[in-house]
Amino acid sequence: MTGKRLLILVCAVAVVVAFGAGAKKNKKNKAASPTSKNIAYAEYGEQLGRVALIVGSYAASFQEADKHFALQVAVGVNKVGPELEIDAKAFVLIDPDGNAYAMSLPAQIEEESALIGFTQQLNKEQPLVTDDFFTNLARTGSNFYGLGGQLTWTKVSLSYDSYFEDVIFFPKPTSGFDGVFTLHFFTPGMDGSIQVKFEIPKADETKKTSS
Repeated sequence: MTGKRLLILVCAVAVVVAFGAGAKKNKKNKAASPTSKNIAYAEYGEQLGRVALIVGSYAASFQEADKHFALQVAVGVNKVGPELEIDAKAFVLIDPDGNAYAMSLPAQIEEESALIGFTQQLNKEQPLVTDDFFTNLARTGSNFYGLGGQLTWTKVSLSYDSYFEDVIFFPKPTSGFDGVFTLHFFTPGMDGSIQVKFEIPKADETKKTSS
């Protein structure tokens, strides 16, 4: 781990601790903090410099009973700069109570065949809606978990004017699915970490068509 990355992660942990302390003082109002820019139904995004991140939480609304849940993500780079090497360590999830989660291990996801099948179908039928940042970017292939074959972590390389869409998995949060979550994203070559704040829709909600 590089010194810069270590510094960013230390700062992120400090933010998590402070956020968690505040959240635990007011658990009755978990949704008090604002979400990031709303791009489409259950989709939120942030941009920092030449990098943008979109998080889609629709899949999670169906996974209350599962041990793990899925988020759809898109990451794009629109200007010249260092190539980004993105792996599982780039993403950290913070729940409304301030608990931090690393991405679920491939072996853990392999035990939930129904979750894998649902996620693959969702990606085909309801892909993410991206915003203007992604319009002129070329899509790069990605498959973090090797879904469809032997599950194993892989990584994605992004140069300028490119983006990827994929699914990432996390353990079911101890806080439950109510309130505002934060997905932290950082990898060497970025100006700093991106934090997308998002909510997970209720399971009985019907997906709305974006305008």
